[in-house]
Amino acid sequence: MIDLLPDRSAQSTDQWLRVHPGAEFISRDRASLYAEAATKAAPQAVQVADRWHLLRNMSEALVEALGPHHRLLAEVARAVVEESKPVADAVLEPSPVERLSRPRVRIEQNRERRMARYEAVMELFRQGVSQRDIGRQCGLSRKTVRRFIRAQGFPERKRHHRSSSVDPHRDYLEMRWQ
Repeated sequence: MIDLLPDRSAQSTDQWLRVHPGAEFISRDRASLYAEAATKAAPQAVQVADRWHLLRNMSEALVEALGPHHRLLAEVARAVVEESKPVADAVLEPSPVERLSRPRVRIEQNRERRMARYEAVMELFRQGVSQRDIGRQCGLSRKTVRRFIRAQGFPERKRHHRSSSVDPHRDYLEMRWQ
């Protein structure tokens, strides 16, 4: 049986599941209220993402996976476009690889700002300016200046991985993807 609930509340979800005790699968969005109600009222049911949220999750995962390689992908895309460009003066629209989501644009802008600070620190350090004076001139703490100087190159920010219900199946999914 397939049914659509009248509202977005844990109470109506819980009530519906108790009236229909044989639920084997529950297709839901990412709202925690549905997860809590389903877990409480139908612990035997398998909870799955609905089609829209599944595609949304996959697209976000793809953007996250390809994001760190944006510059390389953009270079490759430009090289491919240059090779197939019939007229040297043709105006090109940005490729899908070059178009970024707003959060990705903000991340790239912040990275460029940090890169400019790093380069300023390294230039002042090469000129023999003390770490304390570099910090004052650049508006950075001595700890940050020291970390920049000791780094072998520009220190990229580490990405934080949030665990997911997909994690235990990641190897299988990657094998299927390949």
